[in-house]
Amino acid sequence: MTLNGIEGRRTSDVERRSNQLARLLVSYGVGPGTSVVLVLERSAHSVFGQREFLLARWAVAKAGGSAVLIDPTLPRREIHALVVESGADLGLTVNAYSQPLPGQVHWIELDNPDVTSDWARQWPAPLTGYWLTEGA
Repeated sequence: MTLNGIEGRRTSDVERRSNQLARLLVSYGVGPGTSVVLVLERSAHSVFGQREFLLARWAVAKAGGSAVLIDPTLPRREIHALVVESGADLGLTVNAYSQPLPGQVHWIELDNPDVTSDWARQWPAPLTGYWLTEGA
């Protein structure tokens, strides 16, 4: 079975990766009442962007946080203002959009090999539950 046919990703692979990313987010303090900024492409024309966007949204929900969605094609000044206004301490993005993002937020680049290896080191057992919060 695939997730909407996205690059042939099996739902079990998406589940495994989203669980790993959720655990990484929890290790950064994400939980109920926290927000995570997502500066990721949501275009149906970008298979990579769409896959990472869906994975990130699902992982934030599993961690119990709320996703603050910001379009990476907005002017940098607007992105900066929205990030600051969100009050988030953590953000998810990809290398193509990481510069220059506001420094007061810790940014995790989802396409960084060091980060993806961190996911794999997170507890391998599946999550036992998750919270869905407003905005997630």
